[in-house]
Amino acid sequence: MSEQNQKKSFWKSSTGWIIKIAGIISAITVICSFIIKTVDFIKERDDRNAQQRITALIKQYYALDDQNNYQAVSALFSDPVDEYYEKSNFTRKQIMQDCVNYYNRWPFHKNTPDYSSLKIQKMENGNYFALYQHMYKIKRKKGDDWKNYTLQIKIEFSGDYLIKSISEQKM
Repeated sequence: MSEQNQKKSFWKSSTGWIIKIAGIISAITVICSFIIKTVDFIKERDDRNAQQRITALIKQYYALDDQNNYQAVSALFSDPVDEYYEKSNFTRKQIMQDCVNYYNRWPFHKNTPDYSSLKIQKMENGNYFALYQHMYKIKRKKGDDWKNYTLQIKIEFSGDYLIKSISEQKM
């Protein structure tokens, strides 16, 4: 085979391989794109599920609080919590006792969270941060006037959806 024929043969076979490799790269690109879209879809679905779950937990927290159910309220917290309003490293047992003391001092209270203000964000550590406004009423006796408060509530939920910290700020 002449040198010129060898060059033609080489380029024909090389071109074939180049076309095959380009086809493989194209297929890999399509597969990777599909995988990325699937992962993004799963993350979005998980974030939507997390937001729905956190919203439901916040609603449950206030429903239990309005019923003075200190045992069920304390079960929503990690043990210990990083922050419980203005207290640090509070255990569930301490939360229960604090609730009992509070319910005895303020037997009439009403929670009205503003769910339209609720913002939930996933943190880098996998926990979730919730921030919202809250109307709160308290009184000691049936005949007393209500004391009204507008609060901003901050809650950090752990990856297993327990409250790691909760704080409030009067607005």
